[in-house]
Amino acid sequence: SIKGGAGTGGQGAPVVVSKVIPGFPAAQTGQIFVGDKILEVNGTNVSGLTHEEVVKLLKDTSGPSISLIVQQEPQMAPMRSPSKRHSGSYAESTEGSIHLKGALKSPSVDRHSRYSSLVKDDELRSSSWKTINRLPLPMAIVTRFLWGTDKIRSNAFELRTVDGKKSGIIHCEDGKALEQWVKHIEHHIEVLNKKSIKMSNKYLHPSEHITFIGWVEERMPDGYFEDPKLKWEQRFLILKGSDVCIFESPPLNSEELDRCVSMYKIYETALRTAIKHRDRRPHVFCIDSYQGQSHYFSVQSVHQLHQLESAFYNSIYKAVTSVQTRTFACSFEGRPAGLVLDFKQGFSLYDIPTKKYIWQFSFEDLVSSSDDGKMRLELIFRNPEKGKEFKETKEMECDQVLSIVYTLHAFYITLMMGIDPEFLKASPLD
Repeated sequence: SIKGGAGTGGQGAPVVVSKVIPGFPAAQTGQIFVGDKILEVNGTNVSGLTHEEVVKLLKDTSGPSISLIVQQEPQMAPMRSPSKRHSGSYAESTEGSIHLKGALKSPSVDRHSRYSSLVKDDELRSSSWKTINRLPLPMAIVTRFLWGTDKIRSNAFELRTVDGKKSGIIHCEDGKALEQWVKHIEHHIEVLNKKSIKMSNKYLHPSEHITFIGWVEERMPDGYFEDPKLKWEQRFLILKGSDVCIFESPPLNSEELDRCVSMYKIYETALRTAIKHRDRRPHVFCIDSYQGQSHYFSVQSVHQLHQLESAFYNSIYKAVTSVQTRTFACSFEGRPAGLVLDFKQGFSLYDIPTKKYIWQFSFEDLVSSSDDGKMRLELIFRNPEKGKEFKETKEMECDQVLSIVYTLHAFYITLMMGIDPEFLKASPLD
């Protein structure tokens, strides 16, 4: 609230702040106080304006922020708390939708300055502010956890960049401020990462397009760290074409793309989110491969987990529709054969000695499947030609039985997505 203005009290009085309501944007800046004299509103000098004209200036502001230049009135100084007020005067732009407080307090202003202008990006070298660190956000990571552990910081976070720079621990005034800081930083990182993906995909064949890049943390086995308190290691995850690529750090050129810690074909993996938690980290998931490897990962938020799930299934869909057919060497009834999974035709078995297909079923005909995890695979099909209830069992042996199982899983996911793209949103496959 304000009071004063030309025509008020005879000769007119200066426009001053008469009330600062707790919890509102002006109060959250920590720079506006009762008794401050308002000199300008969005660059307009208020000297000579009536009270109503100043109020109109404030109300008619377009956009989410208002820029005020205010001056401290000495006679009002006793009303201010020294612990909450810097000496001098300030200009402030308060963005109504982003109330970030506590983590980065406004800098002190020279005691002899009458007021300072709003500090913008191109004014960071002014005497009002001192930039102690500037961190690039593309492919950066922000976390509330103590590094390598499941212990969460109280109202604090840390930012680390792609080149290893650190922000240090940034403490926030309260939980609300922390939530807003982390939310907006994560949003900017996500936007910048998507721009990087878009730029990279311009130079890649559609079958090699990147659908996801981002930091995750992997829980490592006992004995991996010298310090037993440490359990988590940073990993950079990329979904590119039909590949799942896990790196120690983001690859910055084409040569580094070949230096991943692990790489799998996405249709030979499974993503699981309905898993038993190993510690206090809440947003976790597993990526399992047919070769027996299992990676237990953590991300920072539910939003990040949903983004990754969506990208993962999107990559499966693109990979399967691109590869279309996979053939696996096997033995059927003691004869060498090839089990063919075709995205359009379904199952078929090719008998190598006779060079003929000896049976074929659609994906809809499969009733159930089972395996021993080593070599034996059993498929049970309906046979409509012999009756609605008639079922046939096909048993075979294969050195890559789990590769068949994982690929079959990916094919069915793709079929369901093709029939009903909203299915996975309503019923995630865990």
